[in-house]
Amino acid sequence: MMDSDSNIRNKINLGKFKAVFLLQCLEVIGASSLRLSGAC
Repeated sequence: MMDSDSNIRNKINLGKFKAVFLLQCLEVIGASSLRLSGAC
């Protein structure tokens, strides 16, 4: 991941980032699973 801290913070605060960015973040923190739930 080559983004600076401030760039990552801006992406998250604006809520504008691609799914691949989310997956990269999960990989960096060592997440092995992702649970999604929604109101159906």
